[in-house]
Amino acid sequence: DITDADGRYRFDGLIQGNYVVEPELTGYTFTPTVENVNVPPHASGVNFVAAAVAGGCTKANRNVQPIMLITGWSGSENTLSEDDQLSYLKEHLRPHGYVEGCNLFYATKTSPYAYLDENALLLFDNMCLARVEVRKWNSSWNGHFSIIGYSYGGLRARAYLEMEEGKYYKRACPGSGSEDSRLIHVDRLFTLGTPHDGEIGYLPFSAMIGLSAKLFRQFPALEEMEPQTRKLQNKQQKQPPHTQYYFIGGDARDQLLSSISTLSLLTNIYWVTYLLPNDLAVHLESAFGNGMKPDHYQKVQ
Repeated sequence: DITDADGRYRFDGLIQGNYVVEPELTGYTFTPTVENVNVPPHASGVNFVAAAVAGGCTKANRNVQPIMLITGWSGSENTLSEDDQLSYLKEHLRPHGYVEGCNLFYATKTSPYAYLDENALLLFDNMCLARVEVRKWNSSWNGHFSIIGYSYGGLRARAYLEMEEGKYYKRACPGSGSEDSRLIHVDRLFTLGTPHDGEIGYLPFSAMIGLSAKLFRQFPALEEMEPQTRKLQNKQQKQPPHTQYYFIGGDARDQLLSSISTLSLLTNIYWVTYLLPNDLAVHLESAFGNGMKPDHYQKVQ
């Protein structure tokens, strides 16, 4: 229903039950965001205070789905601008109406020093904070996100989505309003070069990552990258029924061939790297999740 010119509203003829009153007006946010009303008795004084949205989101497109970006192993724990793995997406998505902090977000504090379960909790916090920011300027938003995970960030995203229902995903965010209004929905997950089946570390970049992880004692991520660990977690976890997965991988062997030295051609490292399609860090089979159980992952492209 629509209020009058002074913002007053009235509902007549309601049947007995519990109702959620949620105001919406483009360009404004409301405090509180929703109110619960039981009928009967009659209720009055259910008021909301409107505030104009700050100008930072005026160029954001309210018709595109908000995106959460999750970085990989060596990505920044702080900001998107510091992240050399995903920062390019900011400019790539700008023409489509994506504005950082409005409908484009970067998950902070994820770390290779933490296990996937711990990173999943951090993602829950990040998603809830992003939800608040979207609501500030887009009151008609339906609460649905897409997620893009780069490399190891794809495993972090899956941990958030696939832990037992209600632990992180489908758990209501803190705040006022009904539980349903505080739920987050993820329609699509895109993973870029993610080792869904694990890696053993003999590709050039995965070898460097593994050595660095041992040097800096990043043992949680190192352990969870191993194929036997990935196989177990793929068996124990399950894709949410309403989330579509898109697994994207690359083959950089020709780039290796064009840049390799004559001496390197004679080494075993070169020939092992060139044996199967890979992006020099993750084999294509692993990026496509070929070892994952089809009955647990039915909506994968």
